[in-house]
Amino acid sequence: MSVRTFAAMVLAASALLACGESDDSAAAVPAGDESPQEATDGVESGTGDAGTDASTGDAATGDVETTIDPSEEAAPATGPTGDPVVDFVVQAPVLVGESTEIGEGLVVAVVRVDDIDLEAQGIGETSGPGVAVIVEIRNDRDEPVDVGGVVVNATVRTDVPATPHFSTPYAPFEGELAPGETATATYPFRVDTADRESLVVDIHHDRSPNVILVEASS
Repeated sequence: MSVRTFAAMVLAASALLACGESDDSAAAVPAGDESPQEATDGVESGTGDAGTDASTGDAATGDVETTIDPSEEAAPATGPTGDPVVDFVVQAPVLVGESTEIGEGLVVAVVRVDDIDLEAQGIGETSGPGVAVIVEIRNDRDEPVDVGGVVVNATVRTDVPATPHFSTPYAPFEGELAPGETATATYPFRVDTADRESLVVDIHHDRSPNVILVEASS
Protein backbone atom coordinates (compact mmCIF):
# COMPACT_ATOMS: atom_id res chain seq x y z
CA MET A 1 0.00 0.00 0.00
CA SER A 2 1.37 3.36 -0.91
CA VAL A 3 1.64 6.27 1.50
CA ARG A 4 -0.92 8.31 -0.50
CA THR A 5 -3.53 5.51 -0.28
CA PHE A 6 -2.99 5.17 3.48
CA ALA A 7 -3.51 8.90 4.05
CA ALA A 8 -6.81 8.82 2.14
CA MET A 9 -8.04 5.98 4.28
CA VAL A 10 -7.21 7.90 7.52
CA LEU A 11 -9.12 10.99 6.34
CA ALA A 12 -12.19 8.91 5.48
CA ALA A 13 -12.17 7.25 8.91
CA SER A 14 -11.91 10.62 10.62
CA ALA A 15 -14.93 11.91 8.68
CA LEU A 16 -17.05 8.92 9.66
CA LEU A 17 -16.14 9.38 13.35
CA ALA A 18 -17.16 13.05 13.28
CA CYS A 19 -20.55 12.24 11.80
CA GLY A 20 -21.23 9.69 14.50
CA GLU A 21 -20.55 12.17 17.34
CA SER A 22 -22.89 14.74 15.74
CA ASP A 23 -25.74 12.23 15.62
CA ASP A 24 -25.19 11.28 19.28
CA SER A 25 -25.43 14.98 20.38
CA ALA A 26 -28.70 15.45 18.52
CA ALA A 27 -30.10 12.29 20.11
CA ALA A 28 -29.20 13.60 23.61
CA VAL A 29 -31.76 16.45 23.31
CA PRO A 30 -35.30 15.11 23.96
CA ALA A 31 -37.98 15.92 21.42
CA GLY A 32 -40.00 19.05 22.21
CA ASP A 33 -37.35 20.66 24.47
CA GLU A 34 -36.49 24.25 23.79
CA SER A 35 -33.09 25.77 23.56
CA PRO A 36 -31.94 28.06 26.39
CA GLN A 37 -32.43 31.10 24.14
CA GLU A 38 -36.00 30.08 23.32
CA ALA A 39 -36.76 29.57 27.01
CA THR A 40 -35.39 32.99 27.81
CA ASP A 41 -37.54 34.55 25.07
CA GLY A 42 -40.59 32.88 26.52
CA VAL A 43 -39.92 34.22 30.00
CA GLU A 44 -39.43 37.76 28.70
CA SER A 45 -42.62 37.54 26.70
CA GLY A 46 -44.55 36.39 29.74
CA THR A 47 -43.07 39.14 31.86
CA GLY A 48 -44.07 41.73 29.27
CA ASP A 49 -47.67 40.54 29.34
CA ALA A 50 -47.80 40.71 33.12
CA GLY A 51 -46.45 44.24 33.04
CA THR A 52 -49.05 45.27 30.50
CA ASP A 53 -51.87 43.86 32.63
CA ALA A 54 -50.58 45.65 35.73
CA SER A 55 -50.29 48.97 33.91
CA THR A 56 -53.92 48.81 32.79
CA GLY A 57 -55.25 47.98 36.25
CA ASP A 58 -57.23 50.49 38.40
CA ALA A 59 -54.45 50.69 40.97
CA ALA A 60 -51.90 51.72 38.34
CA THR A 61 -54.13 54.45 36.86
CA GLY A 62 -55.00 55.90 40.26
CA ASP A 63 -58.79 55.57 39.77
CA VAL A 64 -60.37 55.13 43.21
CA GLU A 65 -64.11 54.82 43.65
CA THR A 66 -65.39 56.79 46.67
CA THR A 67 -68.73 56.18 48.34
CA ILE A 68 -70.24 59.09 50.33
CA ASP A 69 -72.31 58.17 53.34
CA PRO A 70 -75.38 60.50 53.43
CA SER A 71 -75.06 60.69 57.20
CA GLU A 72 -71.64 62.36 56.78
CA GLU A 73 -72.96 65.26 54.67
CA ALA A 74 -72.74 68.71 56.24
CA ALA A 75 -75.76 69.64 58.34
CA PRO A 76 -77.65 72.81 57.36
CA ALA A 77 -76.78 75.95 59.28
CA THR A 78 -79.08 76.77 62.18
CA GLY A 79 -79.80 79.96 64.04
CA PRO A 80 -80.98 83.40 62.94
CA THR A 81 -80.69 84.15 59.23
CA GLY A 82 -81.51 87.85 59.35
CA ASP A 83 -82.61 90.75 61.50
CA PRO A 84 -85.71 90.12 63.67
CA VAL A 85 -88.93 91.67 62.41
CA VAL A 86 -90.73 93.92 64.90
CA ASP A 87 -94.38 94.86 64.34
CA PHE A 88 -94.80 98.36 65.73
CA VAL A 89 -98.09 99.36 67.32
CA VAL A 90 -98.79 103.04 66.71
CA GLN A 91 -100.82 104.55 69.53
CA ALA A 92 -103.46 107.23 69.16
CA PRO A 93 -101.89 110.72 69.06
CA VAL A 94 -101.60 112.69 72.29
CA LEU A 95 -100.85 116.36 72.95
CA VAL A 96 -97.85 118.05 74.49
CA GLY A 97 -97.99 117.60 78.28
CA GLU A 98 -100.01 114.37 78.18
CA SER A 99 -98.43 111.24 79.65
CA THR A 100 -98.80 107.74 78.18
CA GLU A 101 -97.22 104.35 78.80
CA ILE A 102 -94.61 103.41 76.22
CA GLY A 103 -93.92 99.90 77.53
CA GLU A 104 -91.38 98.27 79.85
CA GLY A 105 -93.14 100.08 82.72
CA LEU A 106 -92.10 103.48 81.35
CA VAL A 107 -94.45 106.46 81.23
CA VAL A 108 -93.45 109.19 78.78
CA ALA A 109 -94.55 112.72 77.91
CA VAL A 110 -93.37 115.57 75.72
CA VAL A 111 -93.42 118.32 78.32
CA ARG A 112 -92.35 121.19 76.08
CA VAL A 113 -91.29 122.14 72.53
CA ASP A 114 -89.04 125.21 72.33
CA ASP A 115 -88.40 127.20 69.16
CA ILE A 116 -84.66 127.72 68.75
CA ASP A 117 -82.03 128.65 66.20
CA LEU A 118 -79.66 125.79 65.38
CA GLU A 119 -76.08 126.10 64.24
CA ALA A 120 -74.60 123.36 62.08
CA GLN A 121 -71.80 121.62 63.98
CA GLY A 122 -71.82 118.05 62.70
CA ILE A 123 -71.97 116.15 59.40
CA GLY A 124 -75.37 116.51 57.71
CA GLU A 125 -76.51 119.35 59.96
CA THR A 126 -77.69 122.70 58.63
CA SER A 127 -78.07 126.03 60.37
CA GLY A 128 -81.48 127.65 60.69
CA PRO A 129 -84.70 127.57 62.68
CA GLY A 130 -85.54 124.46 64.64
CA VAL A 131 -87.12 123.05 67.76
CA ALA A 132 -85.89 121.49 70.98
CA VAL A 133 -88.21 118.66 72.08
CA ILE A 134 -88.12 118.18 75.86
CA VAL A 135 -89.13 114.63 76.84
CA GLU A 136 -89.80 113.35 80.37
CA ILE A 137 -89.87 109.68 81.31
CA ARG A 138 -90.83 107.94 84.57
CA ASN A 139 -90.06 104.37 85.67
CA ASP A 140 -93.16 102.75 87.21
CA ARG A 141 -91.55 99.32 87.58
CA ASP A 142 -90.07 97.75 90.69
CA GLU A 143 -86.65 97.41 89.10
CA PRO A 144 -84.27 99.64 87.11
CA VAL A 145 -84.96 100.10 83.39
CA ASP A 146 -82.43 100.97 80.71
CA VAL A 147 -83.69 104.22 79.17
CA GLY A 148 -80.85 104.35 76.64
CA GLY A 149 -83.19 102.41 74.32
CA VAL A 150 -85.62 105.33 74.05
CA VAL A 151 -85.73 106.70 70.48
CA VAL A 152 -87.21 110.09 69.60
CA ASN A 153 -87.94 111.20 66.01
CA ALA A 154 -89.97 113.95 64.40
CA THR A 155 -91.79 114.54 61.12
CA VAL A 156 -93.37 117.51 59.37
CA ARG A 157 -95.99 117.70 56.62
CA THR A 158 -97.22 114.23 57.61
CA ASP A 159 -94.36 112.06 56.31
CA VAL A 160 -91.26 114.25 55.91
CA PRO A 161 -88.57 113.44 58.50
CA ALA A 162 -87.22 116.41 60.42
CA THR A 163 -83.40 116.45 60.45
CA PRO A 164 -82.05 115.68 63.95
CA HIS A 165 -79.13 117.63 65.41
CA PHE A 166 -76.62 115.78 67.57
CA SER A 167 -74.85 118.84 68.91
CA THR A 168 -75.91 121.41 71.53
CA PRO A 169 -78.53 121.28 73.02
CA TYR A 170 -78.75 117.52 72.29
CA ALA A 171 -78.95 115.56 75.58
CA PRO A 172 -80.50 112.07 75.13
CA PHE A 173 -81.62 109.52 77.74
CA GLU A 174 -78.75 107.36 78.98
CA GLY A 175 -78.18 104.54 81.44
CA GLU A 176 -80.64 102.98 83.87
CA LEU A 177 -83.56 104.71 85.58
CA ALA A 178 -84.29 103.58 89.14
CA PRO A 179 -87.82 102.58 90.20
CA GLY A 180 -90.07 105.59 90.76
CA GLU A 181 -87.49 108.00 89.32
CA THR A 182 -88.00 110.54 86.51
CA ALA A 183 -85.52 111.70 83.85
CA THR A 184 -85.60 114.47 81.26
CA ALA A 185 -83.88 114.62 77.85
CA THR A 186 -83.62 117.11 74.99
CA TYR A 187 -83.82 116.27 71.25
CA PRO A 188 -83.26 119.13 68.76
CA PHE A 189 -84.56 119.02 65.16
CA ARG A 190 -84.10 121.34 62.22
CA VAL A 191 -87.59 122.56 61.29
CA ASP A 192 -88.38 125.44 58.97
CA THR A 193 -90.83 128.03 60.28
CA ALA A 194 -93.38 127.13 57.60
CA ASP A 195 -93.42 123.52 58.80
CA ARG A 196 -93.67 124.24 62.50
CA GLU A 197 -97.47 123.80 62.68
CA SER A 198 -97.30 120.26 61.21
CA LEU A 199 -94.69 118.95 63.66
CA VAL A 200 -95.34 115.47 65.06
CA VAL A 201 -92.98 113.75 67.51
CA ASP A 202 -92.81 109.95 67.78
CA ILE A 203 -91.28 108.09 70.69
CA HIS A 204 -90.60 104.39 71.24
CA HIS A 205 -88.39 102.08 73.28
CA ASP A 206 -86.33 99.43 71.50
CA ARG A 207 -87.79 96.72 73.79
CA SER A 208 -91.41 97.67 73.18
CA PRO A 209 -93.50 97.66 69.99
CA ASN A 210 -95.48 100.74 71.07
CA VAL A 211 -94.94 104.01 69.20
CA ILE A 212 -96.23 107.17 70.88
CA LEU A 213 -97.29 110.05 68.61
CA VAL A 214 -97.30 113.56 70.01
CA GLU A 215 -98.88 116.43 68.05
CA ALA A 216 -96.40 119.19 68.74
CA SER A 217 -97.74 122.17 66.78
CA SER A 218 -97.19 125.54 68.45
